[in-house]
Amino acid sequence: MHFIAATALSMLAMQAQAKTVKVMVGQGGLKFTPDNIKASKGDTIEFSFYTSTHNVIQGDATKACNPVDKGGFFSGDMKVTSGKGTKTFTVKVDSTDPMYIYCGVGQHCQAGMTAVINPKADGDVKSYADNAAKADKNVTPKGDAFGGTVADAKLEPTESGSMVSTKGVSSMSPTGGAMTTGSMSGSATPTNSKAAPSSTGAASNLEGQLGAAVAAAAGLAAFIL
Repeated sequence: MHFIAATALSMLAMQAQAKTVKVMVGQGGLKFTPDNIKASKGDTIEFSFYTSTHNVIQGDATKACNPVDKGGFFSGDMKVTSGKGTKTFTVKVDSTDPMYIYCGVGQHCQAGMTAVINPKADGDVKSYADNAAKADKNVTPKGDAFGGTVADAKLEPTESGSMVSTKGVSSMSPTGGAMTTGSMSGSATPTNSKAAPSSTGAASNLEGQLGAAVAAAAGLAAFIL
């Protein structure tokens, strides 16, 4: 019984520590912000899209601007006429191995729209971008989004401080069927990256999550004991 309670407490604590890492796609130009993305196992990466049409693709570490051969993730094309888009794409991280991402629209990848999740070294970000600039083509997966979740974006607070609630969540498989949030692991060692990596995304509402998890764990432990 004590072992079960301890295991439950440990699992709840890990869940509470998980954070959401926010990445802006196309804000201020053809770039991901940040392009050096740090995320722990269990974290969620949330991509928000800005003016123009962009997408997010998990790329091959050794062949820039090309998707991974198996698995991976693809947000689908996100068209935004002005400002911040109404949809987000989220991916759950199940490994701290490096993952390479790029935008497959037009020549965006070659123009520097690349990033690395958990690079082994900061130089990997620039290396991947440099290799992307030399790529002879920019490849986008066929079909709908897969490997992650497409959802309505949370709206920013109004001037009066009120917040508009979000709507439902949808996720698409490569064949268009519904699926749950994808969990992606990284691929091999990088051979490409980008100049001057920017800072990583921040955790959201971590303290509130931790408090709720501790309270739930305490109740579960008391019930079991």
